[in-house]
Amino acid sequence: MKDFVGLAAKLTPEEREEIRSASPNAVLSEAALRALDRVAGGDAMGHGYYVSSGTADANGSPEFVLHPEAAREIFR
Repeated sequence: MKDFVGLAAKLTPEEREEIRSASPNAVLSEAALRALDRVAGGDAMGHGYYVSSGTADANGSPEFVLHPEAAREIFR
């Protein structure tokens, strides 16, 4: 089980602002993904806190959005 409350609490104010600069269901920036990975424990460890949006960017890389429970805690 993912600790959505703990994840949100570990974000720095700057990381939280980066994520909150868009809507709760917006595609996450690279900076937001790095922040989520950092607080989750390292590279790509944030998977589960963010999920695939089902879309790709102009380079064909997958895009990600916050898991609804992560969004609820971060945007609280």
